[in-house]
Amino acid sequence: MLGAIATAFKFNEADSLEKVEVLLSQQAPLYANIIRANWPLAAGEDPTTWGPKIAKGIAEMEPIPRCDGRDEFAAATDFGIIDEALERIERLDAMIDRTVKRLVQTKSMKQILERFEPKPVKPSVTNIRPEQKAHKEITPPQSYNRKIRSS
Repeated sequence: MLGAIATAFKFNEADSLEKVEVLLSQQAPLYANIIRANWPLAAGEDPTTWGPKIAKGIAEMEPIPRCDGRDEFAAATDFGIIDEALERIERLDAMIDRTVKRLVQTKSMKQILERFEPKPVKPSVTNIRPEQKAHKEITPPQSYNRKIRSS
């Protein structure tokens, strides 16, 4: 509460728009936005009264009482919202579980199918027969040459 009183005192001394803006920039963004929302500078309003207006509003604020006991917590809590959130989380978990299960099944099927696919045969130098190694150029049979010449 002492921090609020000191802040109210600083705003009370701010007698120009620039000084109020400097004080707002020194506040955390959340507090600056709360101050601007609760005590805005209205159009046509004298900017010299904005600082004291903010100071008066901060000084009149009362702290919210704490909920220390179970009964106070239960009274302040809406269990319907909590139940809805838990149900939503459970539905999302079930959806994620189904998706992961489908993914695992798909990966397993892919692995099984890869075992049954024929593997391509790569030609290698060792597969060439010895008679093919001796000839650098393969020539057509003699009968083929005769047919071409006679035509």
